[in-house]
Amino acid sequence: MMELGGDFFQVIQKPHIAKLLNILRENGASSKVEISKAMNLTFPTITTLLNILIDKGIVIESGKGVSKGGRRPILYRLNSESVYVIGIDITVHEIRLGLFNLEAELVRHHLLLSPIHKTPEAFVETVYKGVHLLVEAEKVKKDHVIGIGVSSPGPVNPKQGKVFSPPNLPLWKEVSLQSLLENKLRIPVKIEKDANVAALGEMWFGIGKDVSHLVYILISEGIGGGVIINRSLIDNDRFGVGEIGHGTVDMNGPLCNCGNYGCLEVMASGMAILKEYRRKLQRNSTELHQASADITYAMLLTALEKQEKIACRTVDERSKILGVGIINVINFFNPELIIIGGKIPKIYPKMIEIVNEMANQRVIDAFKSNLAIVPGKLQDNVNIMGAAALILEEVFNRH
Repeated sequence: MMELGGDFFQVIQKPHIAKLLNILRENGASSKVEISKAMNLTFPTITTLLNILIDKGIVIESGKGVSKGGRRPILYRLNSESVYVIGIDITVHEIRLGLFNLEAELVRHHLLLSPIHKTPEAFVETVYKGVHLLVEAEKVKKDHVIGIGVSSPGPVNPKQGKVFSPPNLPLWKEVSLQSLLENKLRIPVKIEKDANVAALGEMWFGIGKDVSHLVYILISEGIGGGVIINRSLIDNDRFGVGEIGHGTVDMNGPLCNCGNYGCLEVMASGMAILKEYRRKLQRNSTELHQASADITYAMLLTALEKQEKIACRTVDERSKILGVGIINVINFFNPELIIIGGKIPKIYPKMIEIVNEMANQRVIDAFKSNLAIVPGKLQDNVNIMGAAALILEEVFNRH
């Protein structure tokens, strides 16, 4: 793995530097006195730290503050244009890219269609083109990009930078995606599964900013889960933590791609809903305008937007099964917040209403009072923002 950010990360690994940067990110332009109080460090120590950062161009002076007796204090702020990070969201159908400055602001984003040939190499080539489009459009020097975070379909081993046989990418077996991207881009890369990345995005930038314990549930073609406890992703030396979609909700249910039967994913995911929608259309020929096998996921979403009754009824039924799975998640983790993201709950909010109703009826009473089940705030950008947060967490050392 390439070393993140070279000289920049050597600087911020010095004691107290990352904390100082985070204070400036959260509080904006601040005086030495304000920084000293926030960090509980002496004035001379703050001066030394600021001088290091100013020398590297990471912090700059930002005018003068209000006088509280005596001379007006000099204010210091992050030099937002000193370094950048990129967040990338790889899905079966599209690739989103976002460029973020040092103040964790999204300054430009770009959307590309995924390659026709779904090989890992074709995806890497498309990402390469997208990164160059992004930095050239913003006129950013490539050596100012200190790292790239990538959201990938799972399962993912982030420590090895590998992706293992995503169900909807059959040409991906055991893909060393981190190495492939680093060799092509010559920029350090970190990789994480999509639902974990979405959880980070909502914690950093969205509805989870003030929450310590949350679970993000991604309803897409499959079902993914990201679990954050004490503002950190659950992690261990292996991978696959938070595979909420592969909890069993019907022991006699259909066979799942994972080899188990009756998983939440095979019962209530986007593809499960699509399969049931096709079946219902076959039985209701008066509303069938084409062969049900030709109905695509995009067509299902359009039908939901139009409130087509068979599509809505299908989602209503499957939302109850989703509710069963989420009740188990709540009883396992007792989170403050369950965030449900993905295109179906965005288009059809009743899905979340049904889950809420079921949770109110069936969750352990002690867990109900501090619990909220809500849609994601960041919508389509959640994964590029969470992917950027993979790098920004190292910059600002928030934990």
